Amino acid sequence: MNKIGRRMFCGSALMAFPLLALRGQDLEIAPPQTDLLIDTLADEITRITADGARKGFRAEHFRRYASVVRSFGAHMEGKGVNRELNRRLEEDDFGTLDPAAASRITVDYWARKGLSFNAEELTRQISMPRQHYLEIKSAIKKQGGVRWLYKAAADAFERKAKDYESMVYRGGPKLQKGAIFVPGSKDSCATGFAVAQYDIDLGIFVGANIDCLCQALIATGALLTIMCLTIVGAQELCAIGAFLVALANLMQSLGMCDADRC
Repeated sequence: MNKIGRRMFCGSALMAFPLLALRGQDLEIAPPQTDLLIDTLADEITRITADGARKGFRAEHFRRYASVVRSFGAHMEGKGVNRELNRRLEEDDFGTLDPAAASRITVDYWARKGLSFNAEELTRQISMPRQHYLEIKSAIKKQGGVRWLYKAAADAFERKAKDYESMVYRGGPKLQKGAIFVPGSKDSCATGFAVAQYDIDLGIFVGANIDCLCQALIATGALLTIMCLTIVGAQELCAIGAFLVALANLMQSLGMCDADRC
């Protein structure tokens, strides 16, 4: 799927996958379709995280993360994903959110890459109140669309790199049973670090900070999952959604934000 055209997402002739068949913790979800670049970027995220978990995270790790996020953002722009996401920022699609499915897709996709996430924690994060979800979408739109998310995330990693020019960050992702575990904000092993705050412009979120950036990444990942599960030919978006949900949790585990505080 080199380009996601509007006709793929619009029109009454499209048949949606039955959501009821996809709900629940015990559902079987097929591996999401991806393209080579998405998989390559995900593999790089795993390599960076594995190296940091073994040796401690240094400025070079955070700069590598920033580079991956920039490449991801450029790819989303070129594929037309940003355009379709921006169009859907105006829609009230809260009723079609499926936190359990979005969590399971994220966990399964990254497990194949060697990163382990807590499914219950992801489900909890995605299960945000309706008004909050819609406010986040509105805030993203006021920033000019989802392209801003990728730039803000890359900038956040660059800032983290500057903070750790001469230090090593030893919190966050850990080696556990042959995999790299990425703790969420409520996981016990994620405690013991102080989130370094700085303000960013988030439109309607008066006085908001980087916490809301991570919440916005989670909401956008959940939105992509809606599109993946309900639109014929859009299964590739599940992996993209999993990428964003994982990115937000990686940032949380590195002490960069806490989505619960948005």
